[in-house]
Amino acid sequence: MTEDLPAAAPAASWSDVVALMRQDPRELGRDASHAPRFLRRYGGSMDALTAQFRRGMGLNAHEMQAITTLWEFGRMTMTELGRRIPLSRAAVTALTDRLEQVGFVRRIPDPADRRRILIEVTEGVEVAGDRVHHAWDDRVAAYVRELDPADWARVVDVLADLRDMAQAEAADLREQAMDGVERVVGGAKPKRATRSTEELPPSWW
Repeated sequence: MTEDLPAAAPAASWSDVVALMRQDPRELGRDASHAPRFLRRYGGSMDALTAQFRRGMGLNAHEMQAITTLWEFGRMTMTELGRRIPLSRAAVTALTDRLEQVGFVRRIPDPADRRRILIEVTEGVEVAGDRVHHAWDDRVAAYVRELDPADWARVVDVLADLRDMAQAEAADLREQAMDGVERVVGGAKPKRATRSTEELPPSWW
């Protein structure tokens, strides 16, 4: 006699997905199964704020991403920067030229191999950034000071874990994209999967 398997979760309709995404984020986030949706809502709000910071600094999305990447991972070659963003060599060269002109990055010889050129951020980024988002920084700092230190420490741990997960996922997706390009070049073009919005799984959004 075989044991009955649990029934599969019913597929969410598009109207269900829309209703979830419009739900109060605090209510949405309390349900672990909807945590990805909550994080996308949070990420969308931070993206909107970052877009205003970029505008104030006169940067486009790729330029801001390049600066953020250099700030976090340190100086690197244009090839490595292009892999992380990702952009073509020509696009990274043009981006670097533009950021160098406004004083946000500089080219320096690699101390280990002076034939190689590395890109690093300059103090100008901090000066320009502080001018644009100092008010937000002050608001966040004031809010955190009102929290119990143990509660904030837990928030930091959770966000740090989620950040690490997001970076690992982004790296995997970059590798998959590059693999797709290589297969196209080799003549085996990958097929794009299509899906009806009426058959979306519960975790789609």
